[in-house]
Amino acid sequence: MNKCVLSLTVALALFGRVSAASAGPAVAAGSSHVVVLTDSGTVWAWGYNAYGQLGDGTTFTRVTPTSIAITGITAIAAGGQSTYALKTDGTIWAWGMNSSGQLGDGTTTNRTSPVAVSSLSSIIAIAAGGNHAMALKSDGTVWAWGWNVYGQIGDNSTTNRTTPVQVSTLGTSVQAIGAADTHSHATKPTAPCGRGATTS
Repeated sequence: MNKCVLSLTVALALFGRVSAASAGPAVAAGSSHVVVLTDSGTVWAWGYNAYGQLGDGTTFTRVTPTSIAITGITAIAAGGQSTYALKTDGTIWAWGMNSSGQLGDGTTTNRTSPVAVSSLSSIIAIAAGGNHAMALKSDGTVWAWGWNVYGQIGDNSTTNRTTPVQVSTLGTSVQAIGAADTHSHATKPTAPCGRGATTS
């Protein structure tokens, strides 16, 4: 069995003696940490924690799941050494490494507990790359922040952003977003029959 799968299976077993299928509605993995969103909207995390990416207020590595003091979560995402959570009120909270502004709180200070991403509301989806993050608003606009050396923020620059900026070239009809290590993606409709086009 793959080591990563084995590690996740063991951790989920410790996390209440449940199978991976019933652990919760979402699992996200960063470079060396795992985050789980349960059915009740609570968040648990374990793994490497030198930058506070587990969000438990410490920098202690955890070999079993630890509860994070944040509730009402509908979605999660994990970057390389950072974590993001979307709340039911449409706000995003983030924690962990922040060397490139990837937490979106206007600083480059690492955070060991959740902090609000600045100036965002009405968010319906989140995505995380290695050191940057994206958000999709209910009006179809896309916002991004963090490391931007390769232009992954999409603001026609290579300047890191510590707070969200709109990816204005995408307009207001984006349906889905995705992010990988150093690039970002968005899906827009192109025809009435529902086919889509992906913009990177």
